[in-house]
Amino acid sequence: MYKKLLIGFGIFIIILLWLIVSICPDWLWFENLRYSSVFWTMLLSKFGFGAAVWLVFIIILFINLYAANRLSKGSGPGMAFTADGGYFAKLGLSGKSSSLLFIAFILLISLVIASKGSYQWDMFLRYLFQQPFGNTDPIFAKDIGFYVFSLPFYLFIQNGLLVLFILVGLLTMGWYLKEGALQVIGDFTQVEGRPISVPKVTIALKAKKHLIFLAGIVVLLLAWGYHLKIYKLLYSTQGPAFGASYTDVHIRIWAFWILIVFSLGLAVVFFLNVFKPRAKVIMIGAGVWIGAVVVFATFLPTLVQKLVVKPNELAKESPYIAYNIDYTRKAYNLNKIQEVDFPVSDTLSAGDIEEHNVTIQNIRIWDERPLLQTYRQIQSIRLYYDFNNVDVDRYLIDNQLRQVTLAARELALNQLPPQANTWVNRHLIYTHGYG
Repeated sequence: MYKKLLIGFGIFIIILLWLIVSICPDWLWFENLRYSSVFWTMLLSKFGFGAAVWLVFIIILFINLYAANRLSKGSGPGMAFTADGGYFAKLGLSGKSSSLLFIAFILLISLVIASKGSYQWDMFLRYLFQQPFGNTDPIFAKDIGFYVFSLPFYLFIQNGLLVLFILVGLLTMGWYLKEGALQVIGDFTQVEGRPISVPKVTIALKAKKHLIFLAGIVVLLLAWGYHLKIYKLLYSTQGPAFGASYTDVHIRIWAFWILIVFSLGLAVVFFLNVFKPRAKVIMIGAGVWIGAVVVFATFLPTLVQKLVVKPNELAKESPYIAYNIDYTRKAYNLNKIQEVDFPVSDTLSAGDIEEHNVTIQNIRIWDERPLLQTYRQIQSIRLYYDFNNVDVDRYLIDNQLRQVTLAARELALNQLPPQANTWVNRHLIYTHGYG
């Protein structure tokens, strides 16, 4: 009991120190600037969104592991499945030890995922409080706000759920392996004159149905991902200008729709096989889906780009380059520039010079390129000093703002002679340029 209290107190101290080191300095800084409300919004959003991600992961994983635990117990002795230990028993781990190992691993993974999710707090707030831009894109006629606020959030949810269910599937397989509902019988052996002997994988029927169901959910998420990729084409960098190009609009959009249909079909195959698993049907469906991905996502767009677009690229890409220019002008309000004629006089009198004496005094007559060479020549005796560039600045000289050229003298340790290239010189003597 005393040992457990000591461990708990130690964990509390570590968390407290982490809070002091990572949170308190930020709070003091925001408080000093009188932006404490911003700090609390950021902090609560990080913890809230991270906690939501953690809760979703734990709930989905708990449901599947609970189902796996119940399904593995009903596997039946006829298939040599055990109720405790399973494959982990061969490693010298008892059922209790392997369960504790599983729980520790799940907690670690869940905390890592929640931490990664908390970094997206600002994306969540942008989605939650989004406002329309008032302009629509030329391809899908959606408000620009969809691509700035909604699409990144949907992509995060889709990618997160995809990774989540893949992890859940792997952990569920591990649980079945632990409980003995999934068994690997035999080892890889090589006997001279005979083919390699591979281990046999045996899985209980209920466990197989469970894993097939999870595979169907993964494929559904892939279908959603292809749908989001259609809109993500507006971020494409495949063409000569940023945004959707000829191949994206005429080929990839339809290719993604076709892949959505194939993915939904494969998901239906998986879900139907939950009732009566047939490995051959699943393998054929998966093979057709993989072939469709290779053809429509990779081969066909590349073929069209090389055979149709490249020979006449200017004509094919001109409308999309025009879109890029037009929306760039709108983004920076360059479309609202008004041209105003400025009357220019080519006559200059002594009175004009006297009136604009401050400007005349600040006309630069030194070129920074030869000036940089001059500075370097002045320091040529000291090889370990160098000037990288010359900058223009303004300083008050005799109460007048004057334009001056500046160059910071910096160290070039790679130019030290061998006898001077010592640890003492590099770390204690030659540490800065002295002006």
